Amino acid sequence: MGVELRLLPVIQKNVWLSHEMWTVVGEYEFWKAIDSIPQQPITEPIGCFLAQDKKTGETTYGNVETDPYGSRLKYTTVSDLLTLKDHKVAQDNWRNRAVWAALQQMPPEWIIVLYWH
Repeated sequence: MGVELRLLPVIQKNVWLSHEMWTVVGEYEFWKAIDSIPQQPITEPIGCFLAQDKKTGETTYGNVETDPYGSRLKYTTVSDLLTLKDHKVAQDNWRNRAVWAALQQMPPEWIIVLYWH
């Protein structure tokens, strides 16, 4: 668990690729709540715009399997994240309301990778 969180919804079932990154604004109490929902380690690296170019150090598209702290990325499901939709932090700013509104439109079993940074 880090100090900031991005949600990476996979592009389709059984494909570890995400073209989207949703920033979740939070605080320690909310991070603890997110950390308490069911999670599993990713089964393979996820392709996303969070990789580091080995030559320049710049952020680029590529495969990522760990967060900046060296921990293997984990995933959860939309339905598990939606258990937190009424949490005050999920509703106290427009960014989080937008994230949870988008989650409500997705299939409940959809995979969301948690990227702590």
